[in-house]
Amino acid sequence: MKLSSSNNKIWFTSDLHFGHKRIIEFCPNTRPYSSVEEMNDDIINKWNSSVEEKDIVFILGDVSFAKEDETNEYLSQLNGRKILITGNHDKGLNKRYFDQTYQSYAEAKIDGVDVIMCHYPIYEWNKMHYGSYHLYGHVHGKPVPFSGRHMDVGLDVNGYLFSWEEVHTKLQVQPIRQHGG
Repeated sequence: MKLSSSNNKIWFTSDLHFGHKRIIEFCPNTRPYSSVEEMNDDIINKWNSSVEEKDIVFILGDVSFAKEDETNEYLSQLNGRKILITGNHDKGLNKRYFDQTYQSYAEAKIDGVDVIMCHYPIYEWNKMHYGSYHLYGHVHGKPVPFSGRHMDVGLDVNGYLFSWEEVHTKLQVQPIRQHGG
């Protein structure tokens, strides 16, 4: 898929974990909530304060732990055209809330840059030695033990979605990683 940020604003996130009570314990710095309902409402409000209806949002897995009807309600409230790259907790999601879905892995070219997306961090990704970007979630802001143009775009990195501009600004200055490096 080829995309241009001049046509649409592009966003990335992962690990929303709607309805997951224990994520508040696991990630207290980015989820300082007294209840799961407060967390769910805050995620929706932050999302909609940034994302407009015509924007594209890549969700790199782990959308919800809630029951299907609750998950559908959360998804129906979120602005933008949602593209899902599934994670380990995404079984049974209703695909009607997503413009596209991919099984664990997707590639896109955004403003001429190859972007490799997966729920999990990948040690070696396609075209990394040519400067491609690798975006992932799953690790909830914990560092990964390799270098290169990669980034955790999960909600627990900063509590917000990442714009393409933020991702590109950060990764374009990172060294290009060679195979085995």
